[in-house]
Amino acid sequence: MNQELQGKVVVRLKRRFVAFLMVVLLLLAAVGCIGPERSPKEVVLLYVDALRGDVEGLSKYDPEAVPEEGFWAESLEGQDIAFTPEQVDAYVLASQAALKRSRVTAVGETINGGTAVVKLEILQVDFVNTVTALAEAIDWSGKTSEDVNSMIADLMIRGLNEAPLTDRLVTQEVTLTKVNGLWVLDEASAVPLVNSMILFQ
Repeated sequence: MNQELQGKVVVRLKRRFVAFLMVVLLLLAAVGCIGPERSPKEVVLLYVDALRGDVEGLSKYDPEAVPEEGFWAESLEGQDIAFTPEQVDAYVLASQAALKRSRVTAVGETINGGTAVVKLEILQVDFVNTVTALAEAIDWSGKTSEDVNSMIADLMIRGLNEAPLTDRLVTQEVTLTKVNGLWVLDEASAVPLVNSMILFQ
């Protein structure tokens, strides 16, 4: 595989995965209605759990935030890589498994009226180096665009499944706003949160 094509494939992989998680996070953060009192630190960890596929805590805090059936598959629509139904299922499970391997600890919070900033310490999952090594081992020559599309989808799934936990500890601050009595993750904090859990570059 030539270096230029390899670079394009890896960039598409990283952008595609971030786009998927952004849709998930923004939909989860879209509403706030009723629920038990929680600290901002606790609420951030509920969003992290929901990203990992465990929505029980978030549903108890905010029932309106629970994704409906087909939610994960719908978040893949309109992207530049076409997934088969089987690949969609595998991709969702692989994404959740990779996020579960990250280690997220809420170590502090600052509350100022209806705004809160939560400081997180995170051990990342190494997606980028894993998927790059896998891409380098593939013979991409002579493949049709359909072949490449399917191979990229499979490569992303495999990279997510095999990406190991790193020993790189990063800190990340995320902001929440109180909406109808509930702490809701700000949209501007979604990308930094995901990027801090998964090592993309």
